[in-house]
Amino acid sequence: MFDRLDVIDKRLDGIDNRLSGIDDHLSGVDNRLSGIDDHLSGVDNRLSGIDDHLSGVDDRLSGIDGHLSGVDNRLGGIDGHLSGIDNHLSGIDDHLSGIDTHLIVIDNRLDGLDTRLDRIEIDQIQVKQAVLETNATVKRIELIQEQQHSIIELLSARSIEHEAKIKRIL
Repeated sequence: MFDRLDVIDKRLDGIDNRLSGIDDHLSGVDNRLSGIDDHLSGVDNRLSGIDDHLSGVDDRLSGIDGHLSGVDNRLGGIDGHLSGIDNHLSGIDDHLSGIDTHLIVIDNRLDGLDTRLDRIEIDQIQVKQAVLETNATVKRIELIQEQQHSIIELLSARSIEHEAKIKRIL
């Protein structure tokens, strides 16, 4: 029996050692949990600071919102002004459309004038050709007339000679 008691005593010593190890381990876990608790407390403090900061940001956003409301009002005025400009530009577009129509009429008239000018140029070329041909003909006639004049002078001189011979004969 003493043997069994020794075995039980040894087993109890082993259990005691193991429980002591577990105690040490739990003590370490407890220390770590305490560190985590301190860390969470720091995180909580930081979150509180962030909340304060966000409250300031929220106030600044409210100020920005007020400023943007003023900007919206100014943009509304600009929109009204731009609407007036659009109306004015629409009137200018209508006026330019009338000018375009007028320019189309002028362009058509210019096309007609170009066609007439082309015909006149063709006629001018033909008249020039006719004048050149007429000049050549006139020069030939002048040459012929000069030749005939020479012949007439020659014939006139012969006629006078013949008349003188006839008078001498008679």
